[in-house]
Amino acid sequence: MSKNDEEAKQPDSSGNAVAAPRPRLRKRWVAVVLLLVGLALAAPHAWRWYQDFVTTENTDDATLQGDVIAISSRVPGTVSTLDVVDNQRVEAGQVLLRLDPTDYQITVAQAQAALELAQRQSLAAQTSVGLSAAQAGAASTQAQGTTSLASAGISIAQAGVSTAEDNVAASRAKLAQVQAQFEQAAKDLVRMQTLAREGVIPRQRLDQAETAYKVTQAGVESQKQDLAVQQAKLEQAKLGVTSAEAQYKQSQGVAQSAQASAQQTAVQRKQYETSLAQVGVAEAGLQAAQQQLAYTTITAPVAGRIGDRAIQVGSRVAPSQPLLALVPDAIWVIANFKETQMNGVVPGRTVQVRIDTLPGKVFAAHVDSLSPASGAMFALLPPENASGNFTKVVQRIPVKIVFEPAALAGYENQLVPGMSVIVKVKVR
Repeated sequence: MSKNDEEAKQPDSSGNAVAAPRPRLRKRWVAVVLLLVGLALAAPHAWRWYQDFVTTENTDDATLQGDVIAISSRVPGTVSTLDVVDNQRVEAGQVLLRLDPTDYQITVAQAQAALELAQRQSLAAQTSVGLSAAQAGAASTQAQGTTSLASAGISIAQAGVSTAEDNVAASRAKLAQVQAQFEQAAKDLVRMQTLAREGVIPRQRLDQAETAYKVTQAGVESQKQDLAVQQAKLEQAKLGVTSAEAQYKQSQGVAQSAQASAQQTAVQRKQYETSLAQVGVAEAGLQAAQQQLAYTTITAPVAGRIGDRAIQVGSRVAPSQPLLALVPDAIWVIANFKETQMNGVVPGRTVQVRIDTLPGKVFAAHVDSLSPASGAMFALLPPENASGNFTKVVQRIPVKIVFEPAALAGYENQLVPGMSVIVKVKVR
């Protein structure tokens, strides 16, 4: 019997020998126990890993994103002062740099002088319009009065001609009457002279006949003179009509002159309106010059940090030339998920974000929106599968992820666009 066999057999309490347990069997039991304990300890972690595997989607094809604003000048010029340095934080409205304003100040002074000249010309045109309008009004009133008087004068003169013609006609009729009386008196006188020579009638009857003859003869002469007077009055009345018509024509000339004055006033009013337009042009020119002068001071449109500064004091800059970059504070994540991972990745899903710069730190976020097309579709040369050389490639869909409002508190200055991140989206 070997030594090992002797050691394997040990007497019990009654003095009988029994077999002792082997060391190898004991080691197996220890290993089994350790394995069971390990499984018991690993089970919760395995369960959590399984739950995480089936309820989340993750990718490391993701980066921090943010706006990068290229600051440029709207006007050409030379940099006179530079008020910021690289990586400096600035607030909205803070001055970043200034261009030499001398040329633009001269332009503003010229525009101001042009505006003053246009205003003075407009004032002079306005005064001329007022004076011309007053003169035209007075001339029009005078012309209307003169025309009315001339027209009334023509009516009165024509009425005088009519009256004079009536008087001439009456005087002629009276002359015919007195001539008939005179002729009758002449016949009576001849008859009485014959009868008186024959002694048929007394001398008294002859004297009465002679007196009647002389009276009617004088009446004829008187009536002829009256007819001549009435005819002279008729000619005078006709001359009055001619004079009234001449005055009426003169008044029409005055009226035409008044109309010309009114037209001149209208022309001057148009000139005044043109001068007002010139004032507007001058004001616009002054505003443009002032705006150009204001553009020589370049300020920050939003709060952020300065980077990629490409100019120095004395640099000559042109419009739209990039001078420096301004990176605002707002950042987000663009994660490129495989198209096979997109089931359940919808806006509003909670997201865990881990940033390589801050290992162990998890930031709370949520899915904001999905790209309207795969990343390949926005490439310079999108794939064209109809060309005959098709090879299936799993596409990536950009997903925008936004941090929760308080998630970045205390880390604002440590996170910049372009950093690599790992995102995990809760999809179930």
